[in-house]
Amino acid sequence: MIEGPISNCQCTMSNVEGEKKRISNIEHRMSKGRKENIEHRTLNVECRSRERNENIESTKTSH
Repeated sequence: MIEGPISNCQCTMSNVEGEKKRISNIEHRMSKGRKENIEHRTLNVECRSRERNENIESTKTSH
C-alpha cells in the first residue's frame, strides 16, 4: 500500500522536472531569438541612418 503513493510522487516529480526543462528551453529559445532579432533590427536602423547621412552629405556637396 505504501509503495503506490511514493512511486506516484516520484512520477510527478520527474514530470515537474521535465516541465521545468521544457519551459526553460522555450524561454531560452525565445530570449535568444528575440535578442538576435533586436540586434539585427538595430543594425539595420544604424545602417539605414548612415546611408541617409551619406545621402544628405552628397546632396550638400552637389548644391
